[in-house]
Amino acid sequence: MREVLRQPLTFGRRLVRRFQDVRLQMLAAALAYYATFSLGPLLLLLAGWLGVLLRTNPELAAQYRRALDDLLSQALPLQQNTAGLVSHSFDTVLQELNQGALLRSALSFLVLVWASGNFFTSLQQALEVVFEVPHVRGFWRKRLVAVLLVLSVALVIAFEVVGGALVSGLNEVSRALANWLAGFNVHLPGLPLGVQPGFMLASTRILVAVLAFTLTFRYLPREKSTWAGALLGALVSALGVLLVRWALLLTFNAERFNVVYGVITSLVALLLWLYLALMLFLVGALVAAELSAWSRAGGPPADLSDSPG
Repeated sequence: MREVLRQPLTFGRRLVRRFQDVRLQMLAAALAYYATFSLGPLLLLLAGWLGVLLRTNPELAAQYRRALDDLLSQALPLQQNTAGLVSHSFDTVLQELNQGALLRSALSFLVLVWASGNFFTSLQQALEVVFEVPHVRGFWRKRLVAVLLVLSVALVIAFEVVGGALVSGLNEVSRALANWLAGFNVHLPGLPLGVQPGFMLASTRILVAVLAFTLTFRYLPREKSTWAGALLGALVSALGVLLVRWALLLTFNAERFNVVYGVITSLVALLLWLYLALMLFLVGALVAAELSAWSRAGGPPADLSDSPG
């Protein structure tokens, strides 16, 4: 890390060279393609099957669907009516179950798991290219990791449901405690806690994103990065995605896009966002890979240290 601070220009040239060598734009475009086709199956799994499993608890199911809708609107900022997507997925799976074809429903569930994992399989391959992994994982290992990543997405949504309920519960408890103490003419300045769910969720999402990116850069490619490299790469990715999301929300004009692209405007907007977000994610992976290479070599690795910029 000290060598990076001493030779920032060399580090920058190496990043540009690695960017060109791995053809990062094409990797991001391929990932955006796979992400688009995996989004439907993933929604059917998360909004449909998990929503149906919770239908015996209407209050929890409603909270789950609100959390999923909110998370989807954050992940796809240019999409309209994310609540409609969640509701459609739920109704589609419920209709299939009501037809009574249990075996067909079980097979469709397995197909959805397989299809939604296509993006995560491609993500592993892209990271193997960025990190220049000499010995890649086999096909079935990649698929197993992809299924585990699909399950991790469900865990993130469950965390949001539990987290939102926890914040609301803390506010209610603090308010009740403040009212009880007020009856004894005791007023504590810290009560009620006044924890804002929106602020807490936004902060938690940023931390979860940084943690997820760090673990991804550390463990997902078979050639592991250093913890420092993975963390700094994750910070670059998370900050970049946040800035691009903010810029798109300020500048994107659906009506102008509609003049050019017509009926496929929503698809083009989805691909544009996914491409930019995944490009920045891979830029963070480049930073993690390069920092890890410097750390292992104790300075600029020999392969590119003397090459022209």
